[in-house]
Amino acid sequence: TNIVSVCSIILSMTSIMTKSLVLSQGAEWKSYFFCWLCVCTDFFSIFFVVSWIFLSNDYISGTFLGHFSVIGQVWIYKVAITVLPPFVFIAICYVLVGFWCLCFVIWKENSRHGERWWEAPLFVALFVLCGNAVVVFLYVVGVIIGVLLFEIVCFTISAVWIFLFFTIDRWDYSSTKTAEVIKSLLAFVGDASFKNNDRIIRIAAINYAYFKQKNNSADALMKYIEEQYKQETLHTLRYRDLRDHCTVPKNANFFQTLWKAYWELFGYFIKESIPKFTSNPNFKYFVQTCVELAALLMIYLSLPLYLLGRIATILYPYFIIAYLSWYGLWSKLHVFELSMLGIYVGLQCIIFVFGFFVFRTHLWLWHVLPGAKDSGMSWSKDMKPFWKKLYRFYDSVQWLPVIKEILMRQFGDDIGLIISDYVKAIKDDDLDEET
Repeated sequence: TNIVSVCSIILSMTSIMTKSLVLSQGAEWKSYFFCWLCVCTDFFSIFFVVSWIFLSNDYISGTFLGHFSVIGQVWIYKVAITVLPPFVFIAICYVLVGFWCLCFVIWKENSRHGERWWEAPLFVALFVLCGNAVVVFLYVVGVIIGVLLFEIVCFTISAVWIFLFFTIDRWDYSSTKTAEVIKSLLAFVGDASFKNNDRIIRIAAINYAYFKQKNNSADALMKYIEEQYKQETLHTLRYRDLRDHCTVPKNANFFQTLWKAYWELFGYFIKESIPKFTSNPNFKYFVQTCVELAALLMIYLSLPLYLLGRIATILYPYFIIAYLSWYGLWSKLHVFELSMLGIYVGLQCIIFVFGFFVFRTHLWLWHVLPGAKDSGMSWSKDMKPFWKKLYRFYDSVQWLPVIKEILMRQFGDDIGLIISDYVKAIKDDDLDEET
């Protein structure tokens, strides 16, 4: 009966998750499946967490707060340390600053002289007795919903990140033409060998052919690739070189720009917000300064704690496995809890495997026209000229060294070098004729 109940529950959850497959998004099928799998894993984690934090039997007693075992105790500590702080901080800010600011605003807006002097204290009293109760009620409801949402969301963060910053802003993937372009480009880059810097050279060839086809020889990345080609240094090219020498390096170096902006927020507060308040200390700038200070504390304290909490969420099932193994409790548990644990760990493993391939795919796509937005890309309907330019450039980079080595071996250093220089000159003329 226990096994039948478990199978029924799993079948119901599987039915719900498969129906949500149509709502997933992605630039190609691996990203599409990865985004869906991340959301489904977080959805399944609800059942996994509930089945384990309330677990209590003769071998795992619930002594913490009268109901929770050590497994539930660890989860509660994790939530209290990594998820609750921003909500507690909001409550403190409201009690120390927000409540009194609202009282001051209400008093100021309703201050009257003469016969209606009583309006201001009356409205303040009404707010303290009634309005404040409404604020507290809404806060409690918001905390409950917020804690559940922030605790459940874990793998979905990576799926949303990939979709927002590396997919929708870069590629019109819903277009059939763009989807075909992405598929063909990934196939070309994916066929690269692990020798001679082949993969990065293929990505450079894609950028070169794109700008050649658009007759955009003035592009910064185009000039850089041509310069490296003439100097025969493309075999030392790095991903970072493509990002640093594109038209908008700030957009291409996304994480570096984001990290820099993250730490510049505090400098902005010190140099701009505080001097603005000290030079003109009125109520408006006081409230603005308090809000900005609260936001900074949330960003620099709560955000790192929350991200650490997401790592703890990923490691939580392995803590359970270690605990059960250490005390030899595997045979003392019911099928339901063990099934939830096994399925959740299995989903994590699938995500990690797919995540590697998805990360690799978006690494390649990020360096195709690095820094460009979807609105700045224009792929032709007829891709034959593009592929012709691409392979001509690629062959000249990768096959000329091989031809040179064969000529040197067959004709010796002197004659072989002359012939190889002549072959290179012919190739260079062919590339120049395309311009």
